[in-house]
Amino acid sequence: MDLVRRKSAKPSLMQKKIIFEFMRSNPQFRDAKLGKTITQEERSKKWEQLGKRLNEVEGARKTWAQWRKVWQDMRSSLKLKYLQDLRKQGGEVEELENDGISALRRLLGNDQKALLEMLGLKRLKPGAPPPTKYRKRTRKKLDDIVVKKKESQCQKSEKESLVLKEEPNMSFGDTYDASDPEDDPIATAEDTHNDAFSDLDEAVQMSPHRVIFDEDDAFRERLGSMEQDVDERRRDSVAAEPSPLVRIAEELMKTFKEQAEAEEKFRQEQLRLMREQTEAIKSIANSLQNRK
Repeated sequence: MDLVRRKSAKPSLMQKKIIFEFMRSNPQFRDAKLGKTITQEERSKKWEQLGKRLNEVEGARKTWAQWRKVWQDMRSSLKLKYLQDLRKQGGEVEELENDGISALRRLLGNDQKALLEMLGLKRLKPGAPPPTKYRKRTRKKLDDIVVKKKESQCQKSEKESLVLKEEPNMSFGDTYDASDPEDDPIATAEDTHNDAFSDLDEAVQMSPHRVIFDEDDAFRERLGSMEQDVDERRRDSVAAEPSPLVRIAEELMKTFKEQAEAEEKFRQEQLRLMREQTEAIKSIANSLQNRK
């Protein structure tokens, strides 16, 4: 148990200092990439020697592969902290506060250039802009905001154009309000479709003993009444050509009706399978009870 605990423990300050010294003496080991000057076998042998040395001092006990992962985590953590502070200050960072930084300070002193080389970073002058990747991410966020705003304005313009194209003499009733979804055939059909099939999605996830489907008859009745209402409004229209709004509503009604029929078939099949499953469970339970 003690060995397992030491393998999972964090490295001590002395072990971190040994890793920093090794990386300063062997810069080709600072990243995980294989260079042309060193082979995989030589790299593994060096890490084995370093791991043996680290396990001889007070602190955690790990394999050489685990020690290599420790260095990669330390390097990534210090690099991330450095870039975060750099973005906050907009230039050169004089102090770094993170796990293991005291050992690095003891080794390098105030040599900022050596610290940056250890982390694989370039020195930036005071007041310099943030790194390129950070600027690209910031630019992308701004572009996304602009695109979303333009799309919202386009959608609003399209809705307004549909209202303007609506024929003034259509008999939608004296109390028709375009902003009210109950009086809008398009909004009503879409809302009814979503409300009705949300119940079906919940029913599929429920137990077969508690399956309850609501508003099915009401949905079909409302769908039929809306379709009939659209036909009546079209016949009562004075214009020879139907309104674009009515034509869109008819297409939506047809689509919703086809989807409703497909969903009804699917639901009936699900109910049939659930009933068969329930009967099978009852049969197994009865047979087990008879054996007792």
